Amino acid sequence: MLTTDVLVVGAGMAGLVAAENLSKTGLSVVCVEKARGSGGRLSSKRVRSALTGEDLSFDLGCTSFTAYSELFRAQLESWVTQGVADVWHYSHTQGTHYVGTPRNSSITRNLADRLDVTFSTRITALLREGDEWCAYVGEPSEQKLYCRAKHVVLAIPPQQAADLLDNEHPFKSALSEPVLLPQWVLMLHVKGHLQLSQHFYELTDSPIHRLILEESKPGRTEQGSSQIWVIQASPEWSAECIDESRDKVANQLIAALASLTGSPVIVEDQLLHRWLYAIAQNHSLSGKGYLHDGQGLWFCGDYLAESETIKGVEAAFTSGHLLARNFAL
Repeated sequence: MLTTDVLVVGAGMAGLVAAENLSKTGLSVVCVEKARGSGGRLSSKRVRSALTGEDLSFDLGCTSFTAYSELFRAQLESWVTQGVADVWHYSHTQGTHYVGTPRNSSITRNLADRLDVTFSTRITALLREGDEWCAYVGEPSEQKLYCRAKHVVLAIPPQQAADLLDNEHPFKSALSEPVLLPQWVLMLHVKGHLQLSQHFYELTDSPIHRLILEESKPGRTEQGSSQIWVIQASPEWSAECIDESRDKVANQLIAALASLTGSPVIVEDQLLHRWLYAIAQNHSLSGKGYLHDGQGLWFCGDYLAESETIKGVEAAFTSGHLLARNFAL
């Protein structure tokens, strides 16, 4: 069993930034992540092609990110200098778009490598005992005490955080709201080159929300006679199809892509992923930055720091930073 000052649950951007900054103050910090690697919405995926046997890598979550605050711009400059981020393209409405290199997960992996992070570990219960929090792993019938901590930072989707709270907790109701909408994401390894003039599309009135040519990002490997495209479905369409069969979802997204190109899409490999908690929408906790219940439980994530200008990765970074800056034992 571990004992620490702070247990951070979640190794996405917000959790890792909070953990890193709290560690710099001299606190002992332990971070746990239920997945096999860091990233959250900055996750990347590598799969073996069933047709060619080659490794195919692509970004599974966030497409790219921008920087509006001076704080995040400075951090981005540092990541670019370290070689874990680079400029992808420029938008007249959103400014410069950055990505991680050679994949988006490189950024969170860079952060995690400097911290005490344990992967494939899911916290299933939190109980208050005296002046400490006891974090448990395992199913209810076989729960095991994993860690004792004075403080716990929940850097996980709000609905998952709510599941760890008792019914009387003051944040239970707000965190249980549909704060984050779902999203289907489909990777397609296609034969030939699609008849598309751009490497990045944002669509309306289509099941497809974003369409991204993976090799257009810096540091990615060109496929030669084939291409890797990533389809991010619209959150509204994803919510409507959340319980549909995976084959049906994939076929509808491929049909939407074929309609866009005006020609058949020959798929050599594909991978479909369902994010249950992906896109933040306006809710009662918007703009809080972070949360603290006064009893040693803290909450951070992009959903707390998003604004008209600060979105996604920058919002997650900002939330983790604000929590650490205002942390008090």
